[in-house]
Amino acid sequence: MVSCRACGKDISASARICHWCGSEDPLTDDYKLPSAVWYPKGAAQFRQKQWLYERFRVRVEYEVTLIAHRVAWLLAGEAFFFTAYANLLGQRANIDTFSSQARALFNLLPVLGFGVALAVWCAIVAANSAVNKQRNAAKLVFPSDDEFFSQDLLSVQTGRFARFLGRIPARLLPLFFMGTWVFLFFNGR
Repeated sequence: MVSCRACGKDISASARICHWCGSEDPLTDDYKLPSAVWYPKGAAQFRQKQWLYERFRVRVEYEVTLIAHRVAWLLAGEAFFFTAYANLLGQRANIDTFSSQARALFNLLPVLGFGVALAVWCAIVAANSAVNKQRNAAKLVFPSDDEFFSQDLLSVQTGRFARFLGRIPARLLPLFFMGTWVFLFFNGR
């Protein structure tokens, strides 16, 4: 028999969860509580909720980072497409040297640019959906009257208005690029 490092009660040396306080893996140094410090009655529950909060937070940060990367990929990809399109547009002025391959590429670039913007937009919508799913799950685990975690003090994300404004570039940039490519496709013919 050994003592649980979370609650101090005797448990089996092979225990992975303390049957007194519910601490997960109470024999590791991560859960070592100094005996000279007083801990509130719900210390194990607090650590469990803290662990859950950190998992929610990490998942939201992961999805938001993916959104930022996708917007960066979109801007880099579209820059290459617009550069190629502008070069072909310059060649098109000299109709004698505008070959059939260049003409095909001139007509194909708007389709490719539109496709890339559409794919990135779909990925951004999926990531936003995952963030909303995590936020809703966190609301179930951490209600507003929670004694350990307050939604006001430790929210998984900022308020509704700030989230709305922060998501505008990621949601609208792909749509702007798609509209631009549609315009160029129909006006470039």
